[in-house]
Order: sequence, then structure tokens, then C-alpha cells
Amino acid sequence: LSGVEDLGDGRYLLKEGMAEYKVGNDVIKIGPGKADHRYVQIRGAEEKLSGPSVYLTGYTPFETTLEIEVS
Repeated sequence: LSGVEDLGDGRYLLKEGMAEYKVGNDVIKIGPGKADHRYVQIRGAEEKLSGPSVYLTGYTPFETTLEIEVS
């Protein structure tokens, strides 16, 4: 996993640009990043799922478009 900030415990913050996740010859790119704040676990929110999690953060209401490229 590259292009992200490692927050520990399998949590990653995508501040800008694209994140890239590689396994063997497979690649998934997601982005662009958005990080208006660093809060990725908020009281009352659902718990993080198992495995690595990439977060984009903002203040609501906001609208953004997420691009996902698989190759």
C-alpha cells in the first residue's frame, strides 16, 4: 500500500493524490485523497472492519468523486 499515511492498526489516511495497493501483478488505485482532519474512528461510529482500511476525511456535508482503477 503506497501513497498513504500509516496511522497504525491497519488504518491509512489518503491525504492527496492516489493510493496504490499491489498484490503480485494486481494493482488497485483509488483517489484522489481528501484529509480535512485526521479523525478516523469517531465515538458512535461503526468499528473498523478487519484488514487494511484507507480513509478520506472531510466535514459534512461534502461531496466528492472517488476514482477506482483496477489493473
